[in-house]
Amino acid sequence: MSSSNCPLEEGDRIDHKLFGFGTVVGAPVATVGPDLRSTSGVRDAGWSVPVKWDDPTRTAGAVMHQALRKVSSPDSRPFGHWDRQWQPLLQAWLAARRDVEQLSSSFRPVPEPHALTRMQGVERKAFEAMQRFWDSEQSGEHP
Repeated sequence: MSSSNCPLEEGDRIDHKLFGFGTVVGAPVATVGPDLRSTSGVRDAGWSVPVKWDDPTRTAGAVMHQALRKVSSPDSRPFGHWDRQWQPLLQAWLAARRDVEQLSSSFRPVPEPHALTRMQGVERKAFEAMQRFWDSEQSGEHP
């Protein structure tokens, strides 16, 4: 296999059905697999592609090229971008907001000041993450 046969190269934006969007961060590596019908006993299995995922909780790793789809931008698949990027940010903020509301909903017993301050901090950070997303959308800089 020569590197010219791989459909992906370093810097390409990709989409994975389960992992979401990412960027190819290195040269794809040709891989082989067992083939009992071949005299050599091996066959070309494709390309292992190193990827850095947009999701900060997902560690970088290598994925077989067959599982990846090259995209020009998140706009080429706006629902997927919304679902994978925006929706988790929104849900995190809504959950934090509900926690603040629940903690603040009674006056007897008076809410613990430290717990309320901590939950308000969690809510503020979740909202700031949404604002960063909005800012990147406005500027056209997708992660």
